[in-house]
Order: sequence, then structure tokens, then C-alpha cells
Amino acid sequence: MGFRGERDCMNAVNKLRILTTITVLLSLALGRWLNPIWFWVAVLIGVNFIQSAFSGFCPGATLLRMGPKGDKDLDSSDD
Repeated sequence: MGFRGERDCMNAVNKLRILTTITVLLSLALGRWLNPIWFWVAVLIGVNFIQSAFSGFCPGATLLRMGPKGDKDLDSSDD
């Protein structure tokens, strides 16, 4: 029995959250130690979160659906 009673706790929504979190943390680290222009990646991800809340379109979900396993459960997420 997985997290919250689900069999597979690593569903597509959790994969998307991990992908965006790693990208934000990486851009913040690169902005701190290499070049401040990398901070714009974190800003763009934040803007994408806001627009996806209104439109329902998420580019990260599209990329995960095109991946090798093709996570189809991103279409009907309740988060």
C-alpha cells in the first residue's frame, strides 16, 4: 500500500513535481555560482505554474507524456 492508499506513489503528477523542483533548484544554484541570468529559469517556471492554473496546459506534463513510458494519467489529475 503506497502513499495515500495508492499502489504506485510515483505517479505522473509526482514525477512532474520532482522535475520542476529539480529544475528550479538547479537554476537557483547556477544563478548563485555562475551567472545571475539563470534566475530567470526559476521565474519562468513560476509564471508557468500560474498560467497552468488558469489554462490547464502544462508543458512539463506534455514532455512527460512523450517520454518512454508515456504517463497518460497527467490528463486527469485532481491536484
